[in-house]
Amino acid sequence: MKRILLIVGPTAVFIDSVRVITNISSGRLGFLLYSRLKENYDVDLLVSSSTCFDWPRDARRFFTADELFSLIKSLDGGYDLAVNLAAISDFRVRSFSPDKLPSDRAYSIELVPREKFWPYLLDISEALVLFKLEPSLYLAEKEAQQLCSRSGKIRFVVANSLEEGNYKGKIVFEDHCSGVISGREEMARQISIQIKDILGG
Repeated sequence: MKRILLIVGPTAVFIDSVRVITNISSGRLGFLLYSRLKENYDVDLLVSSSTCFDWPRDARRFFTADELFSLIKSLDGGYDLAVNLAAISDFRVRSFSPDKLPSDRAYSIELVPREKFWPYLLDISEALVLFKLEPSLYLAEKEAQQLCSRSGKIRFVVANSLEEGNYKGKIVFEDHCSGVISGREEMARQISIQIKDILGG
């Protein structure tokens, strides 16, 4: 049975001992995709503890981007496909406060770019499917096209947006893309079709 690594959900970045910066990912698309893949593939799950779906007990959990990086770096590899649907923070906080910051004053928080994680997936998987979320689908598609060109192992990128509160996406390949896909259930179905084309089953 082919092995898939599926990474799902938001990540958090601590700014002090109790407060975080996070993102709006719910993990729902990942859960819908897992529900379609689990019968035909051996799926290893890395799942954000911020999601609230009925994941299997053996799913490995993360909360922060650092925890997810550590999990990825600890994996032995041997995956036929790695699918990242996690919304991983692009930044870290330069000066983290180990104490709770008093709430009666103003602060400036400096964010610095974080090392990209997906190159680590190249070492543990034969192929990759990645995820790009932007404010508009147009921007997401452009960013996804650029990402597809970075490595031949990247089979496609799921471009996502939540314009006007409604989920829309496209499946983007290096030289073409799908039409607009509305709704997470339909997107999960379309991704599963593409994965079957890649892996069989």
